[in-house]
Amino acid sequence: MKRQHLLFAFVMSVFIMSGCSDSGQEETSSDLNKDIFNEEGYPIVDEKIELIMMGPSTPHQTVPWDELKVFQVLKEKTNIGFHFNNPSAESMEEKLNLAFASDDLPDVLLGMGLTIEQEADYGAEGQLIPLEKLIEEHGPNLQKMLEEKPEVRKSITAADGHIYSLPFVDSELGFLSYQKLWINQTWLDKLGLEMPETIDDLYSVLKAFKEEDPNGNGKADEIPMASSKDVNVHNVIQAAFGFTGHLDVTTGDVRFAPMEEEYRDYLTFMNKLFEEGLYDSESFTQDKQHVNAKGANEQLGVFYDGGPFLTVGIEQNEDYVALSPLTSEVSNKKIAPRTSLVQPGVFAITNVNEHPEATIRWVDYLYSDEGAILYNYGIEGEDFEYIDDKQGIRYLTPEGMERNEFISKIKPLGVAEPRTHDHIQELQLYKQEETDPQDAHIMQQTLENIKPFAEPMFPHVHFTEDEIKTLNTFRTDIEDYVEQMEAQFITGGASIENDWNEYLDTLEDMGMEQYIQIHSDAYDRWKAVE
Repeated sequence: MKRQHLLFAFVMSVFIMSGCSDSGQEETSSDLNKDIFNEEGYPIVDEKIELIMMGPSTPHQTVPWDELKVFQVLKEKTNIGFHFNNPSAESMEEKLNLAFASDDLPDVLLGMGLTIEQEADYGAEGQLIPLEKLIEEHGPNLQKMLEEKPEVRKSITAADGHIYSLPFVDSELGFLSYQKLWINQTWLDKLGLEMPETIDDLYSVLKAFKEEDPNGNGKADEIPMASSKDVNVHNVIQAAFGFTGHLDVTTGDVRFAPMEEEYRDYLTFMNKLFEEGLYDSESFTQDKQHVNAKGANEQLGVFYDGGPFLTVGIEQNEDYVALSPLTSEVSNKKIAPRTSLVQPGVFAITNVNEHPEATIRWVDYLYSDEGAILYNYGIEGEDFEYIDDKQGIRYLTPEGMERNEFISKIKPLGVAEPRTHDHIQELQLYKQEETDPQDAHIMQQTLENIKPFAEPMFPHVHFTEDEIKTLNTFRTDIEDYVEQMEAQFITGGASIENDWNEYLDTLEDMGMEQYIQIHSDAYDRWKAVE
């Protein structure tokens, strides 16, 4: 995720800080124009103010941000408007870094995906202001969220104890947070096969998919299981061997899965599938579009994606069901890796902003149920309607218009949002088979087959500046090497039997012990946040 900027950085002296960090930074708690600022009610300010907001423009965005309904409605409600600087999604990283390097900053960053490293760096430099005191004094919805959801505060608190950005917080009822494999139920039924429960069962099913012509075209063109270089099945299969990801805390301690014996068992299993043609031979070289083409051609047995239609198209969406987590000889516990519900780095205020109190009140509204509905759905009666006395909700998409085109007139499309998803998710689940049948199938499968076995993945932890400097000397090399060797071991380019010990020695030489220790220290700090 990334960024960009706008205006001049002037008035740095405006901000008085309180609550010193290790860097000596204090928290902003002053507004230049308190005489126009209202602590409660609306408008937030009695006189209109204009701020500069930087946020990415995605390829799906059909109208400029200054025409989006959410910003227009909020301008009328709050008296706070924005001038927008919207770099493309491809260039926003470069633009954001340039803005901070030149100290030519916007007032607000929205959807720029600030990284942990950027928050630590720009927070220490004073270019991002701490938000915790502003939240405590002027953000009741945010404060309530932090009190009710401990994972949120832990995941957005930097190593120096400050909060520099606000998150998008997903719902546990959602389906996008749960990694899952999709398996062709139509093929299972045709061949009289049971749903796999173990990796050995999966092997038998994939072998039948390959040999027994389940698509019925008389050709041996079935692809039992497929991946692409950017969307693959690996992490879900690893779960059958006891891991939620490369960094894993299921045992209570931080361990690096690619150095464990159970990971070696995972590689052995995947190599067996590859050697027998049960795992697509192009899985490490093809892009997602190639997998989609095979899916549209009714060739796929098992794949990983957020929903079937994203790979095989709408027509085949309900031919596939979510494969419940598998077990193996080395792990008899079903594990469904769940990504963190907290997506940090979504909204931040810079030190050129002359109205931090007003700004935090503006964004705090989006964390209310009412604000989240406005941001996601627009205006009742114009853009959406409630169902059955506000138990459910649906867009009022004009006939002939695609839903994404309609939504892109309401809010920034494809951009992380500063809000929570709980209330919206509850509304969406009501009669979802009527309001959104495409997602209803995915949700039903997720809630029945995946969510009961959810295990959190390694959380969003924050590093100190010294830890970041140390990690930067070897982290990329380690992670790239692991990825390369995973492919080599699976495809047979390296021998699991003969090259495993050399692989471990190489990781040790690259700084693996320090890599794990730094993550372990950061995880301990994450757990300690209250």
